[in-house]
Amino acid sequence: MKRPGITRGGIVGGMTFLLLMGLAAGARAQAPFPSFARGYIAYMGRAMDECTVPTLTVSAPANLPSDGCPQTNVTTDDQASMGFARVYLRQTGKIIVVGGGFLNPQNVKLEMTLRVTRQAVNTNMGPQTVTFPDLTVQCPTIITSQPDGSVYNQTLTLASCLGLNSGLASGVSNIQVVGVALLNADNGDEVFGRPGIVR
Repeated sequence: MKRPGITRGGIVGGMTFLLLMGLAAGARAQAPFPSFARGYIAYMGRAMDECTVPTLTVSAPANLPSDGCPQTNVTTDDQASMGFARVYLRQTGKIIVVGGGFLNPQNVKLEMTLRVTRQAVNTNMGPQTVTFPDLTVQCPTIITSQPDGSVYNQTLTLASCLGLNSGLASGVSNIQVVGVALLNADNGDEVFGRPGIVR
């Protein structure tokens, strides 16, 4: 009498089914690009050191966290001056930096962390939509403030900032801006500006 069991054909069929289900799940995991995103604009707040070990107990005003740290600028820059600054990355790849209240002169660099997903990339698995590892780049152009402390429409390009990876600035791409920073080129490229608001 033949006992019921699992046949080799059944194993192969089951594995094939699971593989096809996995491929289908992978296909569903790819979200479509937005219809459009014309530009990225960030006003810059002052970069402060992170509070990792709170040493202060907060009692007032109400509705605040119970502890915190004194403001410090040790791992961030404490020398640059900034009244305001704005970074505008256009869909065309043009980058415009505007600001005021800087020192005279003050040399500034722009740093960006980007996560780029590009369509129609040839790979060992054939044409694919590829998300590349995050890139943190410093634009090569140094931005120097005017005698009145202003930076007026200083223009950079995404391709020049990407350097050897300038191909990421072309093609059908979703470019996610993970982070932006202004660096004090006169003080070891320490960060003094990050996206934020001042209230």
